[in-house]
Amino acid sequence: MGNALTLAGLSSDLNSYFREYKEGIKGELQYGFIGDSGPMSMENRCTLIPGVVDELVLGGATVNDFLRQYKAADTNTFIQTDNSVVVGARTLKMRKFKGDLLFKDDVINTTFLMWQSKMKAINMGKSQDKEMAFVEYLFFNVIIKKALRSLRKASFQGVWDTGSGTAYASTAIVDGMEKKIADAISAGTLTAHAYNSSNNVVTEVEAAFDMLTSEQKRADDLVIALREDIYNKWIRANRSSTGLGRTLNFDSAGTFTIDGFPNTKVVPEPDLATYKAVIYQKTNYFISITMDQAAANDWEFQRFDRTTKCMMNGEIGVEFETLNPGSFVNVAVMS
Repeated sequence: MGNALTLAGLSSDLNSYFREYKEGIKGELQYGFIGDSGPMSMENRCTLIPGVVDELVLGGATVNDFLRQYKAADTNTFIQTDNSVVVGARTLKMRKFKGDLLFKDDVINTTFLMWQSKMKAINMGKSQDKEMAFVEYLFFNVIIKKALRSLRKASFQGVWDTGSGTAYASTAIVDGMEKKIADAISAGTLTAHAYNSSNNVVTEVEAAFDMLTSEQKRADDLVIALREDIYNKWIRANRSSTGLGRTLNFDSAGTFTIDGFPNTKVVPEPDLATYKAVIYQKTNYFISITMDQAAANDWEFQRFDRTTKCMMNGEIGVEFETLNPGSFVNVAVMS
């Protein structure tokens, strides 16, 4: 563990570290987005597709009902069933983003002292955290940690700014889930269940769930994402069976489901803002984060006066594979 920090050489050290470990650093931003397997992990909420270039048409071939009754007269004749094979029409589009950080020397010094304290605790056996060099600590515990948090928020709340407006924030880098839903509501593709605060929250969430097609209710990996305030009400309502007729005893350490549907998972979603609940299949919601294209080739650090500049580039895309195609309802919302 170093005892002193040389600010004049920090940007050079950071650039050298990035060149040596760039694949691991880029991988942390691409795959680290899903995070650990805890309750906030995006692994429970989306399907991650790293490395998309420009755009990706989602959905392979889907086969509709093509069986017909047997007739001896046409057994050897090929008779096509119209529209029996269809391909998804929604496209995941990648949007470029950039990150510019300016670390003032006093901030770097304070961070260095914090790092020293943490490493000392590790060496004394008082912490189970990973021991790491200061430049590694800056990359993973400071820069990437915040970038991942911003990307997560954008994947839900983002509204893409084409560059014509004045918005310059992480929530303007891509159209997130709530924008996709708002567009579907405007187009009449999706109708939101209006939350009635006079009713029990469990009843209201189940009413939104009941908007799904019967077949979709039993689909694998159904996510019931509840906005933070609604999830808190759900938890408190679930602590007692009074008036709810719960079929399962409340277990605060267990996985919450819609009664009778073990394929569902009720999760809190702190990044839902507009909608109180979104119900969808995990394998139907795709996110891609990329740092492999020409515009996202490298990170760069520069020493400037009494500061250190960090510059990074990347791309992100968010999309549902299908969103209530035809009469099949596979996404439900509570507003």
